[in-house]
Amino acid sequence: MSLLATEILTPRYELAWYPWAVQYFFMIAISYSALMLSLPGLVFRRERFMPLARLALLVAVTCTLVGPVALLADLHQPARFWHFYASPAPWSWMSIGAVLLPPYVVLTILYGYFAWRPALLARGSEGQGWDAKLARLLCLGSWQTPRLAVVVFGALAALSLSRGVRGAILYLLRATDRISHGDFEREVELKRDDELGQIARAVERMRVSLREAMERLRRK
Repeated sequence: MSLLATEILTPRYELAWYPWAVQYFFMIAISYSALMLSLPGLVFRRERFMPLARLALLVAVTCTLVGPVALLADLHQPARFWHFYASPAPWSWMSIGAVLLPPYVVLTILYGYFAWRPALLARGSEGQGWDAKLARLLCLGSWQTPRLAVVVFGALAALSLSRGVRGAILYLLRATDRISHGDFEREVELKRDDELGQIARAVERMRVSLREAMERLRRK
């Protein structure tokens, strides 16, 4: 009896995601969220957001560097990374991430570098200590940091991960809003083979079930 109860209450499932894969998604989500928090202060130059922007940028760059490490660790053999490009799987978020991640990492690092460079330049001109020497080395010269570089790289990094998902999420939000207001006639159709497509198909099944339930109530 106890064994039967255990099997019913805690059924066995195959492990869908290994811990490294979960950490990869988690780190990239934190990185992108922190990147968005840094934009008001660093890109739009809102002074009251500058303290938050500096901290958010540090978190964004750190998590951006850790995220790919977790992805490679999940493969167990980092040399297999090229398989993502040799055998693309558009329905897999791991495969999509392999395409979007490299430009996002590069753009975020460039965004952080150009945002921090004025402070490094100022620190490098203050003395002869090891930190000042390191700052001068990282500055790669005494040229002035172009303000446009921070704006361009920050905007490109923010857009690099948003374009592929934003439209689908907005579509699902509008569809669920229509259903919540009693509109069961318009079909929910999102031609995707990833998790968002699965959500769309679940919403469509819910819409059909609600419409049939309403029709049964009207006939009574």
